[in-house]
Amino acid sequence: SVLMNKYENGQVISTTQNSQYDPNLHWLERQETINSDDSKEITTYTYLKDFSLPTASTDPKVQALKILSDQHILTYPIETKQEIQYGSQSPKVKGGTLLTFKEFSPNKVYPFEVYQLETDALLDKNLGNISGSTYTIDAQILNNNFVFDDTHFEKRVVSQKYDAYGRILELEKENGGSQALLWYGNKNKPM
Repeated sequence: SVLMNKYENGQVISTTQNSQYDPNLHWLERQETINSDDSKEITTYTYLKDFSLPTASTDPKVQALKILSDQHILTYPIETKQEIQYGSQSPKVKGGTLLTFKEFSPNKVYPFEVYQLETDALLDKNLGNISGSTYTIDAQILNNNFVFDDTHFEKRVVSQKYDAYGRILELEKENGGSQALLWYGNKNKPM
């Protein structure tokens, strides 16, 4: 735990921050900030290990995750979600990011799309049912397909090109513009 004090409008606001790590892999799974106003901000991280991957799927996003799993590349947080809880109320989702992957060439999988949760109001975690399964704001594999709440997530960045070493060369931004990246310094620093 980390205790912090800050001053706003002449008042002391205390916060306590707690972090929870996977006991085996030591990856950050959950971070809580408890404020003196009895509110709690919660950030959770979802990794590839948290998904039940099917042995076969026609969904390219699931296929890319399966390749990452087979290659033991597990450390990317696929989803990050921010929630806020007031007192004993249920936590409400206030923000998040989602990262999808794509196979760019045989067995070469790289980050593909970055989505940002866009909402004007706090959301309940459970959004309804799809095919008899509870559909939540959390990304999940349902009926061998990678699904997420695409009514609230907005695509921000699409990675279009990588070089042979996995360095990104071109990004397409949400506004339709694209950005090329050049590498210098023994090709390990982007310009």
